Amino acid sequence: QGRGYGKQAMQLIIRDIEGRDDRTDVILVGYHQDNFHAKRLYEKVGFQEIGIAPWGEILAKYCFKNLDKDVNMVLPCNHTAVKLRHNLSPV
Repeated sequence: QGRGYGKQAMQLIIRDIEGRDDRTDVILVGYHQDNFHAKRLYEKVGFQEIGIAPWGEILAKYCFKNLDKDVNMVLPCNHTAVKLRHNLSPV
C-alpha cells in the first residue's frame, strides 16, 4: 500500500474500457464503509460517491465523457450522494 499500484491499475482499467467500441458509459463500484483506502483510491481516479447500496456498501461511479442521454438520466455525473432503492434508482 502507498506505492500507487492500485491507482495505476485502475487508470489502466478505465483507459482499456474507454477505448472499446462497445464500452459502457458509467462504471459502478461498491466498497465497505470502513474501507478508507478504497474510498481514497476511487476518488483519486475520478469516481464520485452516489449513495449506499441496499446491502450496505458505498456506491461510487465513474462517468466517461460523451454520455448517452438515457444513462445520464439514470445516473447523471453531477448527481449527489443519496440512499438508493433496491433497483438502484435515486430516491
